[in-house]
Amino acid sequence: MAGLAALLTGEGHTLADDLLTPLLAPVPHRYDAGVLIERGPGVLLASLRHARAVPGTGGSYHHAPTGVRVAADARLDERAAMARTLDLPDTADAAEVLAHAYLRWGLDAFGRLLGDLAAVVHDPRSDRTLLVRDVYGMRPLSYRHVGGQLTVASDVSQLLAGAAGGTTVDERTVAAYLCGSFGPLDRSFHAGVSHVPPGSVLSWSGGAPVCAATWEPDPGNVRYLDRFEEYAEVLRDTLRQAVRARLTDTPSLGVLLSGGLDSGAVVATAGKLLEDEASGTRLHTYSFDYGRHTDADERHVSRHIVARYQTRHRDVPVEDAGPLARFPDGGPDLDDPLHGAFQLGHARALARAAEDGVARLATGARGDSVIGMIPGNYRTLRQRHGVRAVARELVEHRRGTGEPPTRLAWQAIRPELAWLRGRVTGRLPRTAEPFAPDWVSGALLRRTGVADDGEEQAAPRLRGPLRVERYRQLRDPIPVRWLVANQRRIARQGLEFVEPWSDRRLLEFSLAIPQQVLNPPPSRDKTLLRAAMRGVLPEDARRTAGKIIPIPLALASLRGPAAPAVRHLLGSDSRLAAAGWVAVPDVLTHYESFVAAPEAELDDAFWWVLSTEWWLRVVDGDRSVT
Repeated sequence: MAGLAALLTGEGHTLADDLLTPLLAPVPHRYDAGVLIERGPGVLLASLRHARAVPGTGGSYHHAPTGVRVAADARLDERAAMARTLDLPDTADAAEVLAHAYLRWGLDAFGRLLGDLAAVVHDPRSDRTLLVRDVYGMRPLSYRHVGGQLTVASDVSQLLAGAAGGTTVDERTVAAYLCGSFGPLDRSFHAGVSHVPPGSVLSWSGGAPVCAATWEPDPGNVRYLDRFEEYAEVLRDTLRQAVRARLTDTPSLGVLLSGGLDSGAVVATAGKLLEDEASGTRLHTYSFDYGRHTDADERHVSRHIVARYQTRHRDVPVEDAGPLARFPDGGPDLDDPLHGAFQLGHARALARAAEDGVARLATGARGDSVIGMIPGNYRTLRQRHGVRAVARELVEHRRGTGEPPTRLAWQAIRPELAWLRGRVTGRLPRTAEPFAPDWVSGALLRRTGVADDGEEQAAPRLRGPLRVERYRQLRDPIPVRWLVANQRRIARQGLEFVEPWSDRRLLEFSLAIPQQVLNPPPSRDKTLLRAAMRGVLPEDARRTAGKIIPIPLALASLRGPAAPAVRHLLGSDSRLAAAGWVAVPDVLTHYESFVAAPEAELDDAFWWVLSTEWWLRVVDGDRSVT
């Protein structure tokens, strides 16, 4: 809910505070309790404070003996213990802890700290400024580097407001978004504005910024336990640590509770901790009421969790909250086109949480990346990495689960037999989707080189290709960018966003154990998490929790109430068509075919076109859609 703003120049003269005004104007919701400014020669660092902020988070700090200055938007795990390690009082806030950790350990400090972190550190001894971001990117941090000046902010809109002459749309990032890949994490949707990548520190001394990782998984951190139940116990204990860290110091925690296993595990773990440790923290939960769309409703699962832990619960009605339900209001932010089809329902839940006085809001959104199934089976593994990779993973499978060789051999052979059967019968599974939808301009793809973004990311030499796949899943731009967009919207309601599944201890655990233990192939049922929640989740919920995406609500809305808005956005004044980026008539033809035939499917890429078109009009200042 807090934030940052900073201005740094290569010159040593005093900077007036009002130079920060353009960076503050777009985000008044981030600093209703004021702005803390650290001033130095050529340096203005501002920490934005909200009245509902949990004490000890964020802040600014000046270490007089060295001149080191820090502005932080941070929630540090075990902050009091780290403060004692650094010979500070337990009450030291995150900025002071961060400054002293840096003074003691240098750049290594940022890999030692756990929690959610965005910070600016200026060290006059080396004339160096550091921009730091936590491993999962829970706190946003962006910058503009023009000439000898570095401008830093939490939200891209702040940098746009402070940009002399404005900026232009970055067509390479837009092209990646239209293709569903979302592009490299350091690129924003505005030319000249960049993001500090998650898990990175960016160093600037007047020239081009230099980026380095603060955390990478240790290839030597590999764990084999004797029994499946032991893995479940470790996962349960690690999740308890992650949830406890996010309960610490806060008077209230709200959770968006679907009927899925990830958010249910967060609520149940929090409820059990509050019971066992007699904490006074209030636990609030929010579930969606889809009305007539009963096939999207998951409250038959979540109600067991609510009843067991007696949470302060609200059902949020969303039957009328489909895509474009409030058009032309409620569109994408200026920062980026990431606007979910169910954004209105999400916004209603956030508003309810704000009304209830919730301080921190959690979700289970990152559980899929951390503990879910990696797409594919042993056949796809062979296709991508070869027979030797399959052999290595079968050894891992055997070592991690103790399954007999005959059963392992069958698991490897079965998908091959299924493919052969499909070949004989002519009913082969669908081939992989092309990188770009047909309606995206080929000239745009060639000009931007965006197809290169789809190539495999560099990854550490982890043991076995499935661990590498897990690492890439954790670094996937799609969920990371959505996380930032959600943080921005949650902050607008005066809430602090926390995500237990982003905890580095959980990431390290999931990369250390054999991937077959998490979900024995071909299961996609989060087998290990389900086992870990025995005795924590109510048994009815533990057995039946699944994943339901409210597609029926989206399709009903797009076929009916949203149709005029869709046709308006894809009309003759389309920005995407004018730019030559998308063959918009082809998109509209696809949409009309979907509307005309109840059994027709809508291409997943349709929403990327629609939200981009809406966003481009917001960028243009088109008041008919803002």
